[in-house]
Amino acid sequence: MTVNERSLSFPATTASSLNNQLDALTRLHSLLGSEALAHSLDALSEYGFVTGEDGFPRHLNPALEAILGNERCNPLLWLEDRPFGNTLPSSGASGVVWIPQRHGAPIPGFLVSRPVGNERVGIIRELSLEGMAPSSCGTADENELCLELAEQACEGLAAISPDGTLAYLNPAFAQAHSQASVFQLKGSPWKLLLDDEEARRWESEILPSMDFTDSWSGPFAKRQLSLRAAANGNILVSSRELPAENARDADLELAKQETEQLYQQLDEAIAKANQSALEAELSNQAKSAFLASMSHEIRTPMNAVIGLTGVLLASDINEDQRDYLQTIRASGDSLLVLINDILDFSKIESNKMELENLPIDPRCCVEESLELLAEKASSKGLELCYEVKGDIPFGILGDVTRLRQILVNLVGNAIKFTETGQVEVLLQAKEISVEECLLEFEVKDSGIGIPADKQGRLFESFSQVDSSTTRKYGGTGLGLAISKKLTELMGGEMRVESEEGKGSSFIFTIRAATSAPVVYSPEFDNRGRNMVAGKAILVVEPNPVIREKLSSQLGKWDAQVQSCASLAQACSLAAATPFEIAFVDQSYAKHERIRLASTCRQAGADTRIVKVTPYGKSEADDACHSLSKPIKPSALIDVIGKSLQSPERAAQSERSAPAKPHAQLGERCPLRILMAEDNKINQKVARLVLNQLSYQIDVANDGLEVLEKLKHERYDVILMDVQMPNMDGYEATREIAKRFPPERRPHIIALTANAMQGDRERAIAAGMNDYLSKPIRPEKVGQALEKAYHVATAIGNN
Repeated sequence: MTVNERSLSFPATTASSLNNQLDALTRLHSLLGSEALAHSLDALSEYGFVTGEDGFPRHLNPALEAILGNERCNPLLWLEDRPFGNTLPSSGASGVVWIPQRHGAPIPGFLVSRPVGNERVGIIRELSLEGMAPSSCGTADENELCLELAEQACEGLAAISPDGTLAYLNPAFAQAHSQASVFQLKGSPWKLLLDDEEARRWESEILPSMDFTDSWSGPFAKRQLSLRAAANGNILVSSRELPAENARDADLELAKQETEQLYQQLDEAIAKANQSALEAELSNQAKSAFLASMSHEIRTPMNAVIGLTGVLLASDINEDQRDYLQTIRASGDSLLVLINDILDFSKIESNKMELENLPIDPRCCVEESLELLAEKASSKGLELCYEVKGDIPFGILGDVTRLRQILVNLVGNAIKFTETGQVEVLLQAKEISVEECLLEFEVKDSGIGIPADKQGRLFESFSQVDSSTTRKYGGTGLGLAISKKLTELMGGEMRVESEEGKGSSFIFTIRAATSAPVVYSPEFDNRGRNMVAGKAILVVEPNPVIREKLSSQLGKWDAQVQSCASLAQACSLAAATPFEIAFVDQSYAKHERIRLASTCRQAGADTRIVKVTPYGKSEADDACHSLSKPIKPSALIDVIGKSLQSPERAAQSERSAPAKPHAQLGERCPLRILMAEDNKINQKVARLVLNQLSYQIDVANDGLEVLEKLKHERYDVILMDVQMPNMDGYEATREIAKRFPPERRPHIIALTANAMQGDRERAIAAGMNDYLSKPIRPEKVGQALEKAYHVATAIGNN
């Protein structure tokens, strides 16, 4: 219940005397004015004040000013019960108030006020709570009033006895400092409501201060406390909400404590995460070690299978034997692709796939990918082609190996699932600026297509459209998952568009920084225009896609192109137009090509016939030049240049062309070679492969034997296996670096079955000069040895 004049029975002297005083002050004001009213208030022992219409105090008597100091506020706002809210009432007002002090607890009192002219006068009589005992307030009525006021106060009030227990507390105090009730808390130790830090501060700071000053005020226990020592030894406590500034300090302190708790929890979480990361790292290391071991163990016999097959294919064998060996070689290559897919998938899953960032030509990357698969496409009677749409950069920064891997996978799949027609690659720039570009590659086929309800599974690991696909076409279902991951690592994305029975298009993008031209350049297209601009050129090609691509490329160079699908149409066009060049597909019979050439001569044109041939199936024909599919712009320019030369100029070019080296590599680049290899089969394969290249080699079974042989012989090159007993290749290489100066140190090539991420870097870091992974390929070994020869020659010349 709120204490006010209507709900409490004040002693008659208290109620009537305050109103009598106000009556007298009102009459004085009407007779003598505001100045006389102020002097009269100053003479009162009660607290008196005068406010303006806005409620702001215009005058405080000395008694009130002494406890307020410089604080100025509307005294009516001290009322516990304000039915008028914060708006000044037009009539008189009275009720219980709590007068704030500069230092100490607020003082309970009773206020009466009324309007006087344009001002308001008020008087407040103090109601003492000293000791909370009936005898301290005087009469029983006054004592009852004191307790009633304390119970109803908004401020927390309490009395702490000399033994530290709560002798008294009001509900506001209980609510502010605990969740318990007044009944539960009364008589309990005050320090039970404090935390450890607060209890320490109470004992070491606040109580000693009270011994000297009998009072204390300040922020404590998240509240603003005012303490005063009573005559009976109790400590009277007033507990209020913290002022804004102190509240901020308390909030900061609370935030600090919470932050410290969060840091502790974070430290624990980090410790757990570190432990989990350590366990995961150990697991990854174990997996990587297993994969490296598996790679080595599988590649070692694969080296023998593929290497010896290559040696036999180069020997004098009959066609049946060649067919058997080619089947073995193809099976070995397929198994090697499977191994590489598993290793790549593992690298991506463990976030160990690192991409290079070197200048590459996106056009050349497409061309190289198509060349790798041209024989497979030709064997199925499929056409391969590509087209660059619009302007794209002549150079970008990227990983050519991984970009080619994506293209080979997509084009290989397209060939696998296409029985007739063609596979085409379209390249265009979706975004381009001076600094970077977004390139889009589309691999489009005319194959079986993919049902709409199965397309969502395509990019899942170890997933194919259905089980029958695996049975008919083979594969692990890893290729597309790896390609999609690689695309994402390159800042792009991959998607598929397909309709069952109507072919598929796999589209992917990569984002890359632009670079200076690498292979193709603006000068290349200028060269093409200088050759064919304005010239009449005929394209005779039965496949509409190939016909359109070839005509489009010639059109970019401003040639006057006409095309047709049959030689009969070609002869009709040739009779009407003197063509300078005619591109004719090899699928047309030779006598038909001769008839076309005759028609051109009869029309008075010296038309040069260029035969367009499938990959690897060119037929000897001295009467015309050949252009192999898939058609590359660079090859197209070369054959145009040769075709347009005069016979005398062509003969002169043939005579001045450098003769192809016919000597074996070992004769051209003589080297003394030591092979470090513990596996007898690998020793045999390496010896046979190097014999084909006209090299004789010595063999060491481990690193210790290598060091022993180097004491007695000087070798130009060491083919160093890295996994050997007694002393491995890494340790042997480091020992060689210690024992020999750079000018006498052999050129060391790591030749190993390891193919995991970081193997090349580890080999180079150990001091090796080059790196080759098994199976041994004669062309790769030859390139590495030729490079080593040039390095040795350069060192010798210096």
